[in-house]
Amino acid sequence: MSLSTASACLRDIPGPSDETRARVKAAAQQLGYRTNLQAKALRAGQQQTVALVFDPLILDPHPRSPRVFWQNFVNAILQTLAQADVSLLVVPAASIDSLQGAAIDAVILSALPDDSAASERVGFGIPVVATGIPRAGVTASCFATHDIEAVHREALELLRSAGSRRPALVRNIGVEHVFREIEVYGGWCDENSVEPLTLDLDQFWDADEAIACVVDAIAAGADSFLIRNGDTQVVLAAIEEAGKSVPGDVQVLAEAEGTIEALTNPSVTTISLRGRESGQLVAKEVLHQMAEPKAVNTSCPRSLQLPHQLTVRESTRSEASCSQRVDSVRIN
Repeated sequence: MSLSTASACLRDIPGPSDETRARVKAAAQQLGYRTNLQAKALRAGQQQTVALVFDPLILDPHPRSPRVFWQNFVNAILQTLAQADVSLLVVPAASIDSLQGAAIDAVILSALPDDSAASERVGFGIPVVATGIPRAGVTASCFATHDIEAVHREALELLRSAGSRRPALVRNIGVEHVFREIEVYGGWCDENSVEPLTLDLDQFWDADEAIACVVDAIAAGADSFLIRNGDTQVVLAAIEEAGKSVPGDVQVLAEAEGTIEALTNPSVTTISLRGRESGQLVAKEVLHQMAEPKAVNTSCPRSLQLPHQLTVRESTRSEASCSQRVDSVRIN
């Protein structure tokens, strides 16, 4: 086989048969071959490019949910890569196949299409960093995740320790990798003999309808709310409409960046996924793997745990009066 044929197979250039392409890639993987991205970019005289695959819906505007985490996360990736003179290409998850054979040097997977195996088709020998809970069939050289179970349990335990007997979950209808909230909440309720109560406020575009849903939950016995979808203002308004006080009658804890929640009256306790820092860590991991080709190993992917932070404010009954920070950044 000629060098040009082998090169075409590794670079996904049309020409070689599928059988030849598969044999070349299998042999290259067995030999531990990795593309030298810096030499490739220098030879081509091109700026290096990272593709970010995500669901555009996460940035869609909503009158009650500003989605600050995702704005901070994406902006931090963009800024960190720009400082290294690396460009960012944003690709909707549904169009992931468009990356086949594209001139990209790394991929960040923040969302996947229904066909999770599509991650295998985005390139060969390049860094692929996937965020969220690892899924069967997803191929990556690093999985960057928040400890979602720890986040939810920490929030629920804070509410319980402050006297809550029936915390309700205001769930988030979002991208796939945050859906474990129902599983964790249900398990916690079973362990503590609590009757689960979940609210899907995303189905209500009208704020009055959402407020009425929360009022009904209070009437059904909810004495605290863990808010996952950004509807903090709706929950506070509903508590007032029900004639209850915060935190005397009902406690409120929001999974949010805290930018807005710190300014409400009362200020709201938050558990943040620290979007800006998480984005920086993901981008730095990509840059590290681009600079060190030997770090790219989909057979034994790296693990990057992303941080979260609990900040206690006026909306929860607790003796703690200062910010509690969870420094959970580590690479295994």
